[in-house]
Amino acid sequence: MEPLEAQTREVGDDQELLAFRAALAAIYAAYATALIELEENVRQLYHGFWRNGANEQAEAPENVRQEAESLLNVSVPLLLRFLSDRNHEVPLTVSTMVADLLRTVSQLPTSPLQKLTW
Repeated sequence: MEPLEAQTREVGDDQELLAFRAALAAIYAAYATALIELEENVRQLYHGFWRNGANEQAEAPENVRQEAESLLNVSVPLLLRFLSDRNHEVPLTVSTMVADLLRTVSQLPTSPLQKLTW
């Protein structure tokens, strides 16, 4: 996806490329939202197993959560490029996913957002 984003970064007034870039951002947002949901679901499942005493089942979901989190972290630079697009349609396309990401990060037990001082 990154090569396509790079090739379409400077679209100017080309409406066809702008529409393609917005569609590319929508695909990226769907991918990232799925990773966010996977990470959330596995974290909830993991904590449910832990509370119920099924410690032996908790290992596999944690591995899946870590992989989803890793894939999401790798995709953050692409998110920032979409957010900084000059055409309003592209950042608007990923804005819902950004809200989901911020909500998820703020709910973590040791949220990086809790460490910010304004």
